[in-house]
Amino acid sequence: AVAFASGLADVDAMTLSAARGAMSGAMAIGPAGYAVLIAVAANIIAKGAMALGVGGKGVGVPVIGAFGAMTLAGA
Repeated sequence: AVAFASGLADVDAMTLSAARGAMSGAMAIGPAGYAVLIAVAANIIAKGAMALGVGGKGVGVPVIGAFGAMTLAGA
């Protein structure tokens, strides 16, 4: 839940926090990686929603399509 909420605004803070937790041994590497992925997903959803809300369908649909293509390419 914290990773998702953090990712809505910014991915960098969650990434650094998870990396530091994993490096110090406070967090296992697996959960740290999942936290970063959740933050990235939340950030993509938020930015897609903003593009659709501010730019309408003309801007939002291509942006969401590009985000979908990037997500599939990275999977």
